[in-house]
Amino acid sequence: YFESVRMIRIVADVSTTSSTSIDFIEHPSSDARIAASIHQLLVEVDNEFVPPLSCRNNATIKNFAAVSDSNDPGEYIHQTLSRPSLVVFRDGEFAGLMSFRLHYRDSYLNIGNPCTYVVTVATHRQYRRQGVARELYEALFGLAPEFASPFVATRTWNANASHIALLKKLGFQQMNRLHNDRGFGIDTLYFARSLHTVGRL
Repeated sequence: YFESVRMIRIVADVSTTSSTSIDFIEHPSSDARIAASIHQLLVEVDNEFVPPLSCRNNATIKNFAAVSDSNDPGEYIHQTLSRPSLVVFRDGEFAGLMSFRLHYRDSYLNIGNPCTYVVTVATHRQYRRQGVARELYEALFGLAPEFASPFVATRTWNANASHIALLKKLGFQQMNRLHNDRGFGIDTLYFARSLHTVGRL
């Protein structure tokens, strides 16, 4: 399916009220429509992240004390467009994104194995509280073996209650906590989940 840009439809669901599709795309920059949709979404949610995406010169930045004072998320967007992603559509409209790194290692995770590392999850405001983020995670768990790693991992900050609650519902365990990592009282939390046995790492 759209092999020229390595795009694979992995979820298609049509109900009486709406239709949902989720596509895996290995190189988002290769599809102009997808790239434009991702750009628009990341600009929209820029300041909802801590720190804002526009302040990050690296999507997997480790030193949050070294963030820039930019108000342009262009570099973050550029990196996202070069990374494998899942994109979700509702009734043909772009609704959300999950960007990730394959076979990634991070010492902060304390798992000693490569993982599929979720870098960014974002949903357009009009599609929130409709299960989009959960659908993206579940689609990620079902990736073909050639893309999958034994573990799925991510990180967030301690005040991101909705994301943390979703991760726990999906069987993720907190693997590490970096106190005051993003500022006073703002901790970075690392989560991971085995693809083979939920709840055991």
